[in-house]
Amino acid sequence: DMPRNCRPYSGLITDMLASSGVYLPLGAADDSHLYAVWDRCRSYIWVQAEACTREAILTAIREGKFYATQGPKLDVRLEDGKVVVDCDPVEEIVYHTDSVWTGHRSDVGENLTHGEYVPTAIDTFVRVEVKDKAGKYGWSQYVQVKK
Repeated sequence: DMPRNCRPYSGLITDMLASSGVYLPLGAADDSHLYAVWDRCRSYIWVQAEACTREAILTAIREGKFYATQGPKLDVRLEDGKVVVDCDPVEEIVYHTDSVWTGHRSDVGENLTHGEYVPTAIDTFVRVEVKDKAGKYGWSQYVQVKK
């Protein structure tokens, strides 16, 4: 992405698809061409597998049990009607949904490790992005709050 351009970010496109009921598995990977320090080894997926075996890892990926990150670890889940986020210390937790004008769309501060979002009556999904103080991001999979 930067400093060349920001086209690799596809959150808007995937959110538009999710608004139509198309939930793509969300990942992050490096597509390095220059191999400069800022252009390599920045983004990857964190797989939540039962074991560190090829089959367990592939099964977890097929089941969507992974998230994309540049470093911050996160756990995003639906609990008692709320989307709950637990993560490494971050400065931003942003809740992306398919309802545009609603309150409480982000938590901003220092060393945030927990956040909660109560879906509106029209939300069908929530996707969470976190950003730490080094500017590294973490991205959740979609949490379907209504089918």
